[in-house]
Amino acid sequence: MEILSTIWQITQTLLLITVIISSVMLLIALFHPLRFDVKLRGSVKGQRAEVWFVYLFRLFKIGVIATPHTQDLVVSFMGWKKRLDRLGSRKPASNPPPTTPSGAVPSTDTSAPTTSTAAPQTTESATSADVQVNDKPIKADVTAESPPITDSVVKSKEPSSRAPTSSEAIPVDHRTETADATTGTAEASDTVSAVVDEPLLPHKTQQSPEQIAATPALSEKNAPEIDPEKPETIEPVIESDKPVADIDSRPLKPLHEVEAEYKAAKDNESGRANAQPGADTADATGKATKSLKQVLRRFKRDASRRFNQFKTYARLFRLKWRSLSPVFKRFWQRGKPGFGLPRIDLLLRYALHEPYLTGMCHGTLAVASGMAGQWGVNFVPVPQFGAPMIYSRAYVTAVVRPWRLLYATAALLFEKQLYKEIWQLFKWYREKKQH
Repeated sequence: MEILSTIWQITQTLLLITVIISSVMLLIALFHPLRFDVKLRGSVKGQRAEVWFVYLFRLFKIGVIATPHTQDLVVSFMGWKKRLDRLGSRKPASNPPPTTPSGAVPSTDTSAPTTSTAAPQTTESATSADVQVNDKPIKADVTAESPPITDSVVKSKEPSSRAPTSSEAIPVDHRTETADATTGTAEASDTVSAVVDEPLLPHKTQQSPEQIAATPALSEKNAPEIDPEKPETIEPVIESDKPVADIDSRPLKPLHEVEAEYKAAKDNESGRANAQPGADTADATGKATKSLKQVLRRFKRDASRRFNQFKTYARLFRLKWRSLSPVFKRFWQRGKPGFGLPRIDLLLRYALHEPYLTGMCHGTLAVASGMAGQWGVNFVPVPQFGAPMIYSRAYVTAVVRPWRLLYATAALLFEKQLYKEIWQLFKWYREKKQH
């Protein structure tokens, strides 16, 4: 029992401590003001903005520090700062000035022309080269001064260096024994010259004389043999069973009668076409007029219904505003002290191109500074009589008092007029739904 009583006492103590801590935190949350500090700085060289949320007598801070290129989220507690996150954008890359090597001295003589330091590659000198033309090696002595032999030169020399041989002669057909010997010799020479002049292509395969001679014999063997003694078969002609159409033997009409019938048919069609569009147009116009009248009538009915509905809502809003406006005014009067701007400081240092312009501008800004003081704004313009410049700073502090807002809300709950208007609005809505 003693153990249970001890545990119960410990539990009571812990509960009491928890209630006390919660009450203190609730009181602090209600009565401790919420402070927001805004710091702005602007100049020609750069800008900076800071927004801080301050709590617990300025012991705890959390805020955002922003520049044109970086945005930082920072937390601070009792002087200790920690950057939680950073968002940044790259700065625009500036073109660096051209730099010269440390050991090199730039030349100032512009009269001498610039020459390329790269020397052309010299061709390899060859003393002898073996060129094969039609599978025949040809040796030629080439000196260093002579130009190199290219493929074009070899191809140009190829036809002249090749001579027809007896083995490359085209075979003569032995079946033409009655041909003249001189004519056959001329044709053979022309054929050989054509073969010699024809360039050798790599994708064509050359045939040997034996293959050329054997080609006609193969073609003759493959040709079909025709027996003159065997009679040819003639297929009979099959006649169709369809009856032949009878020929119209009636005499033709005279030409003037055909023309008269054509003109009469054409006049009838034109008269019918002229009479029909008028009726169709009248019907289409009547239908369009009826449809337009229906659309206008429907639009007028919908517009009148919407207008009556708008007048009903506007009348209802006007009546409710007349009855509830005093309630909202009292709520604002109670909750207005919950918001405040205790500090608004503006510092401006400037200098124009001419001193007299700076003096004239300062006279105008001094009047504006006095007028801004009536609304609690501390505007301090500071002229600078020197080089043109501009520099500005701004400090703004906003305070929110939660207990003031809580008090205004609690007072609003005790307004009888508010509940009366809510009940009347509910009855109007229910009647509208029933109808």
